[in-house]
Amino acid sequence: MITDFCSWRGLLALAGTRGDAKPDGHFFAANEAAGVWFGDIDDLWKLGKPHGHGGPWLNTPVEANLASDPYLMTRYDKKSVTLSHGAKETVRVTIEIDFSAAGFFHEYKTIEVPAGKTITHEFPQGYSARWVRVKSDKACQATAQFFYE
Repeated sequence: MITDFCSWRGLLALAGTRGDAKPDGHFFAANEAAGVWFGDIDDLWKLGKPHGHGGPWLNTPVEANLASDPYLMTRYDKKSVTLSHGAKETVRVTIEIDFSAAGFFHEYKTIEVPAGKTITHEFPQGYSARWVRVKSDKACQATAQFFYE
């Protein structure tokens, strides 16, 4: 997990690497718990394609029709989202996207999530936007987690 980053003498410096990582000319251990990685921006591609998951809600109490914080969506090839909630009835979750990164959100899709179910939606191949956010039509405890590969 990258905890901080900066540019130093023309190199990209990433903090938060594991302290027990093997020295490879890029990694330098600070102690047993942490180290720093130094390299060129292009060296990042040697580490593998970016991927990960997370989201604006994880068993989060949400208010009806109040949009979540924006969540980054850009630069990933394959994208999906899982939606669930703790309400006793179906909840409609609206996904909104911002193509321009200027704060202009547009409705992408509204998904009905039945009580007690987890719904997964896969975005079309090549679909891209800068930011995504979600909102629920009912107050409840909800989860919206995005998976990027």
